[in-house]
Order: sequence, then C-alpha cells, then structure tokens
Amino acid sequence: MSEMEQSRGREVISSEDLNDHAVDVFQIARSWWLLLLSHLRVFFMVGFIAGVVSIAVALLLPQRYEVEAIVLPPQSSSSGATASLLAQFGSISGMGFGSAQLVDLYPAIAKSSSILQTTLKREFDGRNFAQALLELTPSDTVSEQQIGNLIIGLQNTLSPTTSSLTDIFKLRYQHEDPYLASALVNAVLAEIEDFFQNRFKTEARSQRNQIQNRLVQVADSLKTAENKLMEFRQENRSISGSPHLLLQEGRLRREVEIKNSMFLELSKQLEVVKISEIGERPVLNVLDYAEPPDDPSYPPRRTIVLGGTIAPVLLLYMFYLLQMYGYVDRVLGVFVPVRSKEAREE
Repeated sequence: MSEMEQSRGREVISSEDLNDHAVDVFQIARSWWLLLLSHLRVFFMVGFIAGVVSIAVALLLPQRYEVEAIVLPPQSSSSGATASLLAQFGSISGMGFGSAQLVDLYPAIAKSSSILQTTLKREFDGRNFAQALLELTPSDTVSEQQIGNLIIGLQNTLSPTTSSLTDIFKLRYQHEDPYLASALVNAVLAEIEDFFQNRFKTEARSQRNQIQNRLVQVADSLKTAENKLMEFRQENRSISGSPHLLLQEGRLRREVEIKNSMFLELSKQLEVVKISEIGERPVLNVLDYAEPPDDPSYPPRRTIVLGGTIAPVLLLYMFYLLQMYGYVDRVLGVFVPVRSKEAREE
C-alpha cells in the first residue's frame, strides 16, 4: 500500500472517530435533557420550597449598615513630631513601631482601649454611646465590666485600614442603627484628633520648655555678671595704671559677653522652636466623615434567595445523574433500580 493510500486511510479513520464522538456527546446531552424533563415537576416543587425558605431566612436576618470614614495622610511629616508620638504611644501601649510613619499609628490608636473608653463616654442622642449600644436609658448605670465588653466588641467590629500606596486611612463599622454607627465612627475620629492635639506633647514643645527654663537661668546669670561689672567700675574709676585691675575688669567683661551671647542664642532657638511647634502639630485631615447609609450592607438578600433557590435544584439534578449512571448504588450501597440502556435511549 502506498503512502498516499495509508494517509487517506488515517484521514477516514479519524473522521469516523470524530463522528462517533459527536454522536456520543449528542446522546449524553439528550439523555440529560430527558432526565430533566422527566423530573421537571419535582424540580419546580423543590425550587419553590427552597425559594420560600430562602426568602424567609433573608427577611428574618437582622439588617446591618456599614459606614465608612476616610482620612487623608497628615500634611505635617516632621520627624520630630512623628518620633515623639511613636515613642510616647509605644511606651503606653507596649507596642514597638520602629521606623513607622505617623499614618501607621491610626489603626492602632483607633482600636486602643483608651480611645474607645473615652469614645463610649461621649454623648449621643441624650445619652452616651455605651448606653446606646446596650440599649439603656440615660438614667441607667453602665458597669466597668460592661464597658470592658463593649471595648472588646468594638475592637473586633471596627475595621481600620491604611493603604500602603496612598497612605489613606479608612475606618469602617457595622451596626443595626445607621445613625449610631456613623456617629460612633465620627466620635472615634474626634478622639484621635484630641489624642494628637491635647494628650501628647510634641518634641518641639518639650524643647521649648527646656529652652525657656535655661533662658531664665542665663538671664539671671547675665544680670548678676552685669551688676558685678558695674560695681567694679563704680569702685575703680581709673584702672589704667593697675595691671591687676585691668585683668580683673577683662574677666568681668568676658563673663558678661559670654552670658549675653548665650542669652541671644537661646532667644533665637526659642523663636525657632515656637514656629516649628506649630508646624509639627499633627492634624487629622478627614476627607469624608461617616454618613448614615440608606441601604443595608447585610444580609445580601438577593444572593441568599438566588443561591438558596438554585443550589437545592442543582444538587437534586446531580443526584439523579448519579442515580442514572449507577453511582448511587456504588457509593451508598443502597439498591436503586438503574435504567436500562434502552430506557435511556428513548
């Protein structure tokens, strides 16, 4: 047989195999379609019952509203202010930040116990946040244990995140009451602002206090040196002929000059520190405050209804497929009549 005839034979065999494969696929699809039609009433019944149950579940689940506040990176990136805040907050919380930036403090501060405790004491709708979260009246007393439980709950539900690319800080929170949720997030931001502005001294402020104290000491020393020089000159009107008096006057004059130069230098440093203190003071740049949303974020009712309706129907159809091919008998060991080949081809 020539090579051309062999190649033609291979082409004929391959085309026949493809035709057989197409026929097999068509028969499989046809058998699956007939299986669907034969149990169509069951599928509709299961889908209807599953849909009713899914709707009931979606309606019974409590609604939760998610609020979000966005904070821009701090405009002031002074190393002195940042280092001071990192060191002071780290010493209080027992956390080490190393070379972290000021924006890296936001998530830790937002979930810190001190910030949340003062936030719970803030007023909301005629009562404080602790009473509102516990659904108490303004006259009810909140115990320390309840405060501690609320702090733990907020630490688990508050979601502070910082973008590594833009350094934008976002604070999210979910609650059944959208107005309470938005007010609580804004109160946490206000406490962080108060944390920066009032509770922590910047490095420039600390330097200012040190310079001011030293300036007072140098001013007293300068005044004393000037008085000694004035008294010496009053007692010694003519000293040109006395080397001893000339030497003593020179010493007193040098002491006055040294004290005066120290006083001038400290005065300049004090003004510089005052200016830098204003620039180094960190400010929370809030872009968007939390607003109560109109639509709840949980539960996803559409997903629950669609998934709860379609999933049981698909599972039942898969069961019928396994039953048709005999896998149910093999896996479960239960006798289930398997359709004959002739019944499947009808």
